[in-house]
Amino acid sequence: MKVTLLTIHRAFGVFKKIVNEPVEAKSAYWICKMREKLQKEYNLIEETRQKLIKKYADEPTEEQKKVGQLVVSKEKQGVFFKEFDEFLNTKVSLDIPKLKFDYIKDIKLSAAELSLLESFVDSPTN
Repeated sequence: MKVTLLTIHRAFGVFKKIVNEPVEAKSAYWICKMREKLQKEYNLIEETRQKLIKKYADEPTEEQKKVGQLVVSKEKQGVFFKEFDEFLNTKVSLDIPKLKFDYIKDIKLSAAELSLLESFVDSPTN
């Protein structure tokens, strides 16, 4: 399956939620496999985001140094977000089939959460 990094970035939180919901063993297996694949991609996305923050961050104040905080100034936020958005629009291939809707049908999800899973879950048959 091909998806953008943005799709993974947005859906990852929902996968963190559903992986902890009680489901049948077969469903749990495939949900965990999908989350595992997404975890690797999500970690790379976050690593890249941190590198971009370092690239565009202002010199940290003493207080920021103490807590390890970097801040991108308002003047540089435009170029930071432009570069990060371009990066998030990158398409990647995930070597895993879509989840069957039946695997998640008993999990309580909001419409917003379900829409974030659209690229990773087959449409319901009913």
